[in-house]
Amino acid sequence: MQIQLVYNDPPTAAQPRQITIETPIALGREAARMPVQIEGRRVAQIILSADERVSRFHAELDYKNGQLVITDRSSSGTFINGIPQTQTVLNSGDIVQIGSYHIRINFTVPSPVNLDQIGLRWEDPTTGETNESILAIPIALGREIVRMPAEIQGLPVSRILLDSLQVSRYHAFINRVNGNLVLTDQNSTTGTLVNGIRQKQTVLANGDIIQIGPYQIAVNLAAIPRVVTVPGTVIGGNTPPVQPLSVIGFNPDTGLLAPA
Repeated sequence: MQIQLVYNDPPTAAQPRQITIETPIALGREAARMPVQIEGRRVAQIILSADERVSRFHAELDYKNGQLVITDRSSSGTFINGIPQTQTVLNSGDIVQIGSYHIRINFTVPSPVNLDQIGLRWEDPTTGETNESILAIPIALGREIVRMPAEIQGLPVSRILLDSLQVSRYHAFINRVNGNLVLTDQNSTTGTLVNGIRQKQTVLANGDIIQIGPYQIAVNLAAIPRVVTVPGTVIGGNTPPVQPLSVIGFNPDTGLLAPA
């Protein structure tokens, strides 16, 4: 997947740099400490050499099953929009802070082939931010990416991350069954409620409210446009091809390219 990184040199007021690069990407202070391959794919290395708070291998960006995921590998932490994260899905426009570097991430999510879609709307219980997403079915909901399926019966799975300990790692699943939209609880520890009633499996209707932990998710089965926007969620897709190794580094003190 191709993404754009936009950032200023931290100690200066220089014009922002814009780099368009393929995933996977490693960010850190020393090229020798960062991987050159991940799962057989060449890694692009971004060297952030001027700030001692940047770890030698600080963070990893990769496009996995249709989602752009950042994983912290540092001792000082990686912040997304001001919040420390160990691993999370990135949305286009997010700001990644590594030491004194503030890096804006821009990208376009590929549209899925599957056009069987529903709308989901919920409010983040921590920030109060409202998320409205149009998602291709099937859909998995849970707390950890790796615990939710990437594909079911040949279809990529849209995965919604709900960041709460009250949400199981793989909490619930929405799929089309005999023409009906069916929600199935995946043996979660706290249960799944629909319109206030705990359900193991039930058919969803327009306007239903799904409660998973502290999240109240409204279901919209009305006419939905074909353009898919996915704030806070990810739509499954193909793994990108192997890319050539590239190393890009800047020294913020001089504004010049750093040696690879």
